[in-house]
Amino acid sequence: MKSNNLKIGLVFDDTLDSNDGVQQYVKSLGRWLLGQGFEVRFLVGETHDAGDLQQYVRSLSKNITFRGNQNKMFLPINSSGKHIDKVLKEEQFDVLHVMMPTNPFMGSRVVRRAGKTPVVGTFHMVGGTWFISIGAKLLALAQRTTLKRIGTYLSVSKAAQTFEREHFGIESQVSPNMVDTRAYKKGQPKEFLKGKNSTITFLGRLVERKGAIHLLEAVKILHQEGKLEGVRVNICGDGELRPELEEFVRDHQLEGNVFFHGFIDEDEKSDYLASSDIAIFPSTGGEAFGIVLIEAMSTGKSVVLGGDNSGYRTVLGGRDELLFDPYGHYELAAKLAHFITDKRARDSAIAWQSSEVEQYDIDVVGHDVVVCYRDASSRKIL
Repeated sequence: MKSNNLKIGLVFDDTLDSNDGVQQYVKSLGRWLLGQGFEVRFLVGETHDAGDLQQYVRSLSKNITFRGNQNKMFLPINSSGKHIDKVLKEEQFDVLHVMMPTNPFMGSRVVRRAGKTPVVGTFHMVGGTWFISIGAKLLALAQRTTLKRIGTYLSVSKAAQTFEREHFGIESQVSPNMVDTRAYKKGQPKEFLKGKNSTITFLGRLVERKGAIHLLEAVKILHQEGKLEGVRVNICGDGELRPELEEFVRDHQLEGNVFFHGFIDEDEKSDYLASSDIAIFPSTGGEAFGIVLIEAMSTGKSVVLGGDNSGYRTVLGGRDELLFDPYGHYELAAKLAHFITDKRARDSAIAWQSSEVEQYDIDVVGHDVVVCYRDASSRKIL
């Protein structure tokens, strides 16, 4: 695809120094666009370590840390209108692509000061708590002018689409998160990660919402029932709950089966996932989509199980047996035992996943996003 020299500004209120869901979306899309010949700049919060993308970063604010929707996030401060105007004037973007909802102190300022530059917005938000729902409605009221200025709206899932309609009063089209599936297909199983009979892998932050404790509760039940012989459980990730989880493993004599690996670099994730028979993500909610599910499915090596929340159901809803109630520990234990012992069931699930995941490949989704850019750039802004 020829870019026709479109210059895209990817606007994100947070930092690119981490690799959480929205950060992965922004980085993956940006890399793909650069590879397709587009000019790209990342208009983001304070960012110092975006790796190969740092040269394209224009930081528009300082950041302070806070918690929201059970996530650690960064609030942009000191976002100067003069600095935003200077960057927009220097870059002369053809299209701005804004991650939604925007923060009033940065992203919204960029949109309001964009002049006649077309703006595309992608929503990455679903409700997790009543607090989030109320906050979204208040934010919608405060940003009526900003919302009207955006010409095209996308949402990463049907769950996000519904949330945006109900709380922001806008209509959007679904454009899912994207993954470079070929990179994950290259993952190589590592013997040191594998159990004698079966391998279960959790990969994610060790915080309450990601649900690692629920996996361990189910593993404890399997241990009590004598069904854990030769099964290795890899806990990959770090976070505030790690000491508590490690104590749980010691208290229930699970040290011979459960192993903590800490934070896993992005270039190692495919090998850890490819070393698994079962990749499990027991998130309790607040997921707009589930990029990590797509990453695991892309390896073609493991059955992917996910907590039954609205975002994960978007990905796995075609096979309900791959979803579970994270709080139903006995049900989860039985599901794990089923996939540990039944190779035919594993092969059937993996075959479905390998076909299903192709729709999320970055070449497919990226081209659809570019269609939105071209459509937006062809319309006059009054």
